[in-house]
Amino acid sequence: MIYPDPVLRKENKLVGGVGKQVLKEMEELKKILEVDEKGVGLAAPQLGVSKRFFGVKRWKKKGVGVVVLVNPKIVKTWGEKGFLQIERENGESDDFLEGCLSFPGIYTKVGRWFKIGVQFEVLGRGNRLFRKREIWQGFEAVVFQHELDHLEGVLLIDRAEENGEGIWKMEEGKMEETSLEKVKKGILR
Repeated sequence: MIYPDPVLRKENKLVGGVGKQVLKEMEELKKILEVDEKGVGLAAPQLGVSKRFFGVKRWKKKGVGVVVLVNPKIVKTWGEKGFLQIERENGESDDFLEGCLSFPGIYTKVGRWFKIGVQFEVLGRGNRLFRKREIWQGFEAVVFQHELDHLEGVLLIDRAEENGEGIWKMEEGKMEETSLEKVKKGILR
């Protein structure tokens, strides 16, 4: 779903069990994320599904895989929120600009925790949900928080407004600053 679709603002229901419909929705989300070159996470509301699950790409030794996290939450944070930095090969760094598949081509800086304790459920044998707790750091922690925001109806533009940060639009391969009001109104030029 693309902003301003109202489903992006809806309250999302806890997943109590995984029946055929939920399984179908989870598989659809996973397939979309697997083939999307730009997306690293995708939440159920972005598919028009008001349920508490999202998928994220995780980098392992064997490559990239997509895992679907059900009923996720943050149970602990370390430090203060900050802005992620991207290190360049020449040793310099740039601010990481967060994007969102619901706002194609729009980017902003978002204050996030860099280390979080998380709890979620994953699908196991017999389509049963199994609870896990993990510590996520760096970029993966940022992705987790972004997708969790979707389950709360919080969008990228809300974070930009909260942080008082600028908004940029990718236009023909160039980043150009735009206004939050234009993005909110859907006027992106």
